[in-house]
Amino acid sequence: MKIRVKPTRLFVNYLISYVGILFIPLIIIGAMVYSNFVNILTEEIITNNLNNLSKVQYVIDGNLTQIEKISNQINLVPKLKSYEMHYHWIKADTIRNTLCHYVTTNKDIDNIFIYYHGDEYLFSSTSSYTFPMFKAIYNYTDWSVEDMYEDIVELKQTQLRPSENVIYNKDHLKKYITLLYPLNRNTSIEGTIIFMIPEESFQSVLKDTINTYRGNSFILDGNNNIVTCLKDSPYLRSNDFTSYLKGITANHYTETVTLDDEKYFLTYVKSSQTDFKYVSMVPIDKVMGKVKHTKYRIFYSLVIILAVGIIVIYYTMHINYTPIKQLKNYAVNLIKPEKQGMNAIEILRSTMDTLTSENNQLSSTIKDNTSAAKDYLLFCLFKGQIDSNEDFNKKGERINLSLTKSCYRAILFKLNGLNTKEKKIYIIEQLHILLNNPFEAFGRELIDENNVIFLLASDDSDIEILQRKLLSIQDFFKEHDLIITIGVGNSYTELNQMPNSYLEACTAIDYRFVKGNDQIIYYNEIVIDSSKFVKPPNDLNKLSVAIKQGNTEQVDQILVNILSYIKDNNPPLFIVKRLCYELINSVTKTMNDINKEYAVPFKRLPHVFSLSEFETVDHLTKIIKRVCINVCSYINDNQEMFTSELANQVVNYVKENYSSCDFSVKSIAQKFNMSVPYLSQFFKNHTNLTIQDYTTSLKIDKAKELLISTKMTINQIAEEVGYYNVTSFIRRFKQLIGTTPGRYRKDYKN
Repeated sequence: MKIRVKPTRLFVNYLISYVGILFIPLIIIGAMVYSNFVNILTEEIITNNLNNLSKVQYVIDGNLTQIEKISNQINLVPKLKSYEMHYHWIKADTIRNTLCHYVTTNKDIDNIFIYYHGDEYLFSSTSSYTFPMFKAIYNYTDWSVEDMYEDIVELKQTQLRPSENVIYNKDHLKKYITLLYPLNRNTSIEGTIIFMIPEESFQSVLKDTINTYRGNSFILDGNNNIVTCLKDSPYLRSNDFTSYLKGITANHYTETVTLDDEKYFLTYVKSSQTDFKYVSMVPIDKVMGKVKHTKYRIFYSLVIILAVGIIVIYYTMHINYTPIKQLKNYAVNLIKPEKQGMNAIEILRSTMDTLTSENNQLSSTIKDNTSAAKDYLLFCLFKGQIDSNEDFNKKGERINLSLTKSCYRAILFKLNGLNTKEKKIYIIEQLHILLNNPFEAFGRELIDENNVIFLLASDDSDIEILQRKLLSIQDFFKEHDLIITIGVGNSYTELNQMPNSYLEACTAIDYRFVKGNDQIIYYNEIVIDSSKFVKPPNDLNKLSVAIKQGNTEQVDQILVNILSYIKDNNPPLFIVKRLCYELINSVTKTMNDINKEYAVPFKRLPHVFSLSEFETVDHLTKIIKRVCINVCSYINDNQEMFTSELANQVVNYVKENYSSCDFSVKSIAQKFNMSVPYLSQFFKNHTNLTIQDYTTSLKIDKAKELLISTKMTINQIAEEVGYYNVTSFIRRFKQLIGTTPGRYRKDYKN
């Protein structure tokens, strides 16, 4: 069947569509960028100006406060009282020494003067002057001698003279801000204190406020007189501007104002401490010049992007149309569409629909398989085939099954009244939901259709939290007319103990015969007098060693001992089950160890779930015995390989532990379940050395290495290699090496 497709029309349509899709968002993005840029810049200017003016206020208020403190201190200095100084030269020298201290410790003060009423002189930190002399040296261009004298003599309260020109020594022009404070003595005014402050001290602080935008910044006093400004702009002397500033009552203020046909950002901060007003004026045109420049750059960038985008889209579509056509042909062969006249996109859409449907079916199958995989992993855990938390998480990684908590227990739920498969699935889902907070819970159904087993993981074994949680679960199921009996096994910190916890949960469930259904039965609350029963034989470690050695007779004897214990002592069923499980687990681990070393596929043993399938313990023991004998036969047939491996294990153990304080031949024998004579002969057969000679060789070699590579003392080295009597160490070292340890170290260095 031929499918008619019009590639040229499709190509052109897509080209126009992509250009439109590209251009319209670019216009919108450009407008948004420009608008946001303007807003952000305006906010930045306002925020920066407010912050900068606040800093200026903080600094200048601090300086004025410091000057006021100096004035107060001068008022309190006893030796500056006029009646204490009877001679002019004494008075001038005392005042000069005192004021000099204040001037040198405050960089913002150029000079300090004191005038006492009725006196002819002004006293300073450098000298004393009559009023004409002072005027000759500090020539205030707008402050005559008569006005100066009158202002100083009649001063009743603090007065500030804004920045003005002062000609110093008839030669140097400088601007000063002058502060006058009354000299108070016992509530009466005795004279005047005069502070000369260079205007540059204030302006150096103001400059930081407007350097970025080339505006103006100035300070007004409480009467709106300009104390100082960075630029002597005409609007500062405008009555309208002065009236505008007087009308501002807020402590912080920002607004756009127009002065002399030019717009400014005006920022205003008023000091509550000094009543000074700090004002900055930023020309908007100069600021927005950056924005206009940015706007043009954005526009040109959009045009360039559009042009490049059209070229790239055209070229890309031209290059990519051939693969699309090939893909279309492949899709036609794959799904064989019935409709004629479909274009490439329609054919691909139809193909995707078909593949999606098949993928959904496959996902459903995978989901079912994932659920089965989770059930299988839990089944392996309760069978004792999982060794650790890491092993469990590694195997469960792909199916999203992992444990992060440190305490584990098994909980068995026996449900009555389940009559459908769907209802059982619903119950298991609800149990997951109810248990998974604050625990980690994973469950699966057992062969008995009324039983569900759960692995419960928690951060600790706090039984009270678990009790409250199980009671709430019981209440939940009562609301659904279901009778549920719960058996709770003990908590363990090792995940490989889950079969034990499972057996305990089963024992607790069986105890419902006494307590009744619809109960929560904890294994540790079942009263069992274990003192009546003889302790089971502790032969399981010996069984593992006997299997690895291929000792069939010892394997047979150990199994006979376990069986005899069960028959002779008649222990409770749960003790028998636990002993059987430990027996199965010990043999299974031994077989797994051998399998890991030599990849020998042994027949799998029964597991904890299959204990109930055996009629008698004899039956179970015979199966275990048959498997063990098969393993022993294999080991005996490969005796050399297994004996060599055991010898390597003993040698490695000696290497790792020879320096330990509790190391001995007896400890090695206990580790590998051998008698001391057998171990000694076994070791010598495979190393041609006794254990003592071998460990002595290791100690001396280690001591030689430490003597050469470290600065440890002889005593420290002796203890490090396992000699706790330094004399014995030195004697043994000299016996084997032919020289003392100290001499050996010295000879090596030389």
